[in-house]
Parts: sequence; C-alpha cells; structure tokens
Amino acid sequence: MYRGFKKYEKLMGNDFEIIVVTDDEYWANTKIESAMEEIRRIENLLSTCKENSQTNQINQHAGIAPAKVDKEVFDLCFN
Repeated sequence: MYRGFKKYEKLMGNDFEIIVVTDDEYWANTKIESAMEEIRRIENLLSTCKENSQTNQINQHAGIAPAKVDKEVFDLCFN
C-alpha cells in the first residue's frame, strides 16, 4: 500500500515540503533527504542571508574587485 512520506524545512527564507509517495519508507526518506541536501547546497551558493555565499561575495566586491564564483553561479547570471 502506498503512503506519502514527507518532511518540512524552512530554507532560503521559504517553506519547503518534500513528499514522496511509495510503499518503501526507507527509500522515501533517502530521496527526501537528497532533495533537502540539494536545496541546502543551493542555499549555500545563493542566499543573501549567508555571509559566505557566493551571492554575498559578489555583492561585497561589487564595484571594487572581481569575485570568484563557481561555473554554476556564473551560468545563472550570464546565460
């Protein structure tokens, strides 16, 4: 019998609720945690609330000096 397994977390200033429908609780929780880890990874790159994020580094260096960013962040800005 299929059930919905879910997890709620506030990340990047937003509410995220990940739901996986399956009959395998372990598999569902693994997939949910993978999704949350990816959101956290993106948050660490882009959040203006995190001092060490690449977005914050760009803002702190604006008009002063170049900021080194990952290709992923560069591509978001210029593609």
